[in-house]
Amino acid sequence: MSEPGNKQAAGTPGSVIAAEASAAPVSRQTWHRTYYLLAAFDVLTVAVSLYIVAHLIGTYEEAVRVNQEWTVRMSGYERLDELAAAVNTPGNDVFESRDPEAESERFDASLRVWGKHLALLQEDVRANVAPTVAAPLQEGLQVVAFAMTGMVDDARLVFSHMKEHHPDLAGMRMAAMDRAYTKVLEAVDRVRQQATEIQRKHLREQSAAAGALGTYQYGIAIAILLMIVGATAYGRKLARRAESDAQQREWNLERLAAANEALGQSEAELSRLHEAAKAHAAQWEALFGMSRLLNQSLQLDGVFKAFAQAVKAYVPYDRLGVIVPQENTLVVAYAVADPPLQAFAGLSWSMTQQTGIEWILTHKEPRLVRDLTTEAQFEDDRYMAQEGVRTILELPLLVGGEAKGVFYLDSRTPAAYSERDIERLFPLADQVAMVLEHGRLYDSVRRQADMLRQEIEERARAEEQLRTLTARLESVREDERSRMAKEIHEELGQLLFALKIDLSWLHARLPQEPAALQEKSHAIKQSVDETIRWVRRVASELRPRVLDDLGLVAAIEWQAQEFQARTGIQVLLTIQQPESALDWERSTAVFRIVQEALSNVARHAQGSRVHIALRADAERLTLEVIDNGKGITQHALADRNSIGLLSMRERAFLLGGAVTITGRPGQGTTVTVTMPLEGSGGGGLLA
Repeated sequence: MSEPGNKQAAGTPGSVIAAEASAAPVSRQTWHRTYYLLAAFDVLTVAVSLYIVAHLIGTYEEAVRVNQEWTVRMSGYERLDELAAAVNTPGNDVFESRDPEAESERFDASLRVWGKHLALLQEDVRANVAPTVAAPLQEGLQVVAFAMTGMVDDARLVFSHMKEHHPDLAGMRMAAMDRAYTKVLEAVDRVRQQATEIQRKHLREQSAAAGALGTYQYGIAIAILLMIVGATAYGRKLARRAESDAQQREWNLERLAAANEALGQSEAELSRLHEAAKAHAAQWEALFGMSRLLNQSLQLDGVFKAFAQAVKAYVPYDRLGVIVPQENTLVVAYAVADPPLQAFAGLSWSMTQQTGIEWILTHKEPRLVRDLTTEAQFEDDRYMAQEGVRTILELPLLVGGEAKGVFYLDSRTPAAYSERDIERLFPLADQVAMVLEHGRLYDSVRRQADMLRQEIEERARAEEQLRTLTARLESVREDERSRMAKEIHEELGQLLFALKIDLSWLHARLPQEPAALQEKSHAIKQSVDETIRWVRRVASELRPRVLDDLGLVAAIEWQAQEFQARTGIQVLLTIQQPESALDWERSTAVFRIVQEALSNVARHAQGSRVHIALRADAERLTLEVIDNGKGITQHALADRNSIGLLSMRERAFLLGGAVTITGRPGQGTTVTVTMPLEGSGGGGLLA
């Protein structure tokens, strides 16, 4: 039964009071005041409850967001360790490769990458971390940079000693470099520990805030209880006043029941919101665990195992797995199952475009089947129905909008999953997609590294073969030059000299008249003299006899005189006679380097003076050719088409030596050759 004039109060405890107010005009004002008071209390209680629940959810969401930021930041600190290892590696590898130039370049490249990454981390701390907690991180990163500076100094000394062929000194410096590298790792670890402590502190603060909000729920429950008690007491009071009117009393009882039902609905809504908050908390814990595991390892089995446990915590299943496409096949990358279902981990089958998995990979949408016995659409649905599976939930694993695989849950219970479960599982599915992508990228990088290593080894073998061939060709060429010079000097020179004698004899017996005949004879004699001088010069350029007869020092002195006479450039000599005679290979190599250096001075230096210094001790020979010209540029030094520079380096390398060329604009160029007097680091010239 109901009163037409009191419908606006239905569903609230105040409606009971409204019924009694119609019976007594004197109490109507009291009814209005009490109604509005209870209504306001009702609205306030529900609003505060909803606000607390919303604030609690917001707290958890903020905790998830901040934790993800710190997780990314921790990943950056882990990356700093890897880049520091890349900077340290060339200083160790140089002892195996014996190529300080290449290792130094690789070291500089790794150092630049490391420096850029450190700068990004410092900028991130400055821009995104609260000033109250950023100071220790900034100080820690500065300590890391300082430690790296010490390691860099030691590494450069290692390369310097290796370039100067002092491996023992380089080894001692490498030990210091490794100690500095350990300090870098310790400094990075301290930064990582500071970041972890900040992250934990933030989590504790968020948990404390959530706990504080949770305590208010008890206050809301007490308030609701008081509201119910007050409404009931006041309803009884009104019932006693309207005891004479049975219909009014019945109406009041009906309104009171409606109010109690509304309160029950409010309590149910609060309970639902509380369960939702608990689900969000469980999801956050799962995401945090997955993120932490991702930062610690790329081992997919361990990550998938943690993922399966996280899902089990709030979504029950009988079988869980991940299927990935590989070319034209589908492979079960990971799976766990409760008996009697089988996991089928590692199983593969060809794509047929007739399975639900392929439909998800194509459409990139989730798929939920509540009962396979009546809703099976694809071949795999019917197969799973035969296994006893009743409900399936399948989600695409998306990375950058591209489906990398499918995550699935199977249950032997009909209607075990709902659309709500899809929303809850999508964040975890995104984490699994990241795991798959990270694993794929890691495998790709590892394969490319293997291919690059193989290519480097093949190139090294090819370069070694090329140098061997070059050495053989150089030896053959020198032999041929020597043979040609000897034949020209001995055969052609003797023939020309005999011709000169015959012409002199003929010229002496020619009559004085006519004069033209005497002049022609004289001109022929001059031509023969010029030809003899040309033959001598060509023979000397091919292979100066002084090099074979008198040795390297005399050959350099002869070459200096020839160069000065031909170009007008002053040549200064500072020569220390070696204690023992050089072998044919080293004498030839050093002489040819001197020739090439002087040729470059004449063609490019634009100088007026060149200084040649040759000194030797018991183990090593050193040659310096210094001019006062315009100075060689870095572009010219890096020119791969400069055959002269390349030939000087190759000649020295083949005998275990090295050529260093430096220049400053307007201050000239210095060519420095160092070469061991015995043994050969590059294989030597082949006879």
